[in-house]
Amino acid sequence: MLKKFVVLIAIVIFLLPIVSSAGPLYRATKQTVLCDNPGSEKILFDVSASPAGSNIPSECHQIPPGYQFEAYSRQNWYSPGPHEKSVLMIYGRMLKTESSVDDKFFNILAADTEPVLDSAGNMLDAPCTNMIGGEIDRMEADEAGRLYLKRYRITSKCVNGRVVTSRRRLN
Repeated sequence: MLKKFVVLIAIVIFLLPIVSSAGPLYRATKQTVLCDNPGSEKILFDVSASPAGSNIPSECHQIPPGYQFEAYSRQNWYSPGPHEKSVLMIYGRMLKTESSVDDKFFNILAADTEPVLDSAGNMLDAPCTNMIGGEIDRMEADEAGRLYLKRYRITSKCVNGRVVTSRRRLN
């Protein structure tokens, strides 16, 4: 019975990243700015409308061409006023390399980005999204049938675009 439970936990750990839906992978087409403050649409609009070389607010960061991210929402319109043209922005999430890293979201101008395509022209999904991590408690039995509570740390890392999950006993 215990072996079946352990196998079930292992299956869940390894299948969770596979069955989770990922957003499409996008990249910056030129050097541009992203802003990671909640409600940063106006800040990003003001920065994009200002002359090149202007001061960038602390919640915004310059990124190089080719910078890749997961496009979380691709239909984020910002309208600065009734007489100004609306701007399309993408609400994105930085690509994660470890499960212990918190998700970081931001806004970026859609005009400065493009989807990453495979050789057939299909959009690629962002790699290594929804990685799991943390601590789990599990009951284990010894040869005599006595039960012990064991604690494990689960860690996931992104290696070559694939999720690798490891487990380390804590007690």
